[in-house]
Amino acid sequence: MQYLVTAKVGAKREGVEQDGDSLIVWTRKRAHDGEANQDIIKQLSKRFHTAKSHITILRGEKSRTKTIEIHK
Repeated sequence: MQYLVTAKVGAKREGVEQDGDSLIVWTRKRAHDGEANQDIIKQLSKRFHTAKSHITILRGEKSRTKTIEIHK
């Protein structure tokens, strides 16, 4: 299943919220050395109750708008 994710990096809070067909993920981590992407994957794995290895960033690794695929 694929999702469009909007990343809010450097936020004061962490969490995942569904906005229609897309997701918004807030992370305290900064976009430095992939830290924010790793935290986004961690949060999505908790939200969807799946392993982090089942989540892949297909597009937008260096962008705030990402396409993420979750394999179950």
